Amino acid sequence: MTTKIYIVSRMVHRVLVLAVTFSALIMTVTGFFMKFPKTAKLFNVGSDRLRFIHSNFGVIFLIILFLMTLTGLIIYFYPLSRKK
Repeated sequence: MTTKIYIVSRMVHRVLVLAVTFSALIMTVTGFFMKFPKTAKLFNVGSDRLRFIHSNFGVIFLIILFLMTLTGLIIYFYPLSRKK
């Protein structure tokens, strides 16, 4: 494993941390509105739209989390491989 892969993995990992935080926030808000529909009515948001947003961001969240895990594993194992 080269140093360049490690550096790129760190940079990508940082961006993915922000992306997973943003998508988790959206998932939390839409999940909250689906759990408590009276609050969604205050913001004039329909349940169909909430379900659509929540389900689509679930897939995006999964992809981002998977990529973040891969880059995290590279970041974790690179220093261990350099010690040998």
